[in-house]
Amino acid sequence: MNANELADELEKDAHWIEDELARKWVVDMLRKQQEEIEYWKDKFNKAMELQEPKPTKYSDAWWKEVEEFNKQLRVQKR
Repeated sequence: MNANELADELEKDAHWIEDELARKWVVDMLRKQQEEIEYWKDKFNKAMELQEPKPTKYSDAWWKEVEEFNKQLRVQKR
């Protein structure tokens, strides 16, 4: 459940918050919190898209490095 869904539930039934003004304040704060979460999630995702993929130990770049290293070892053993 995200903050918006919780806010929706509070608007429907929040008998434990008797003060109407306090209930509205809590609902508003939850909605603002969800907006901020979505904003930062979007910024993070965009930043991740801009990063160059780093070679992993199983990538083609890694295997090429291993092959080159093995070639150099063979030359040194002769």
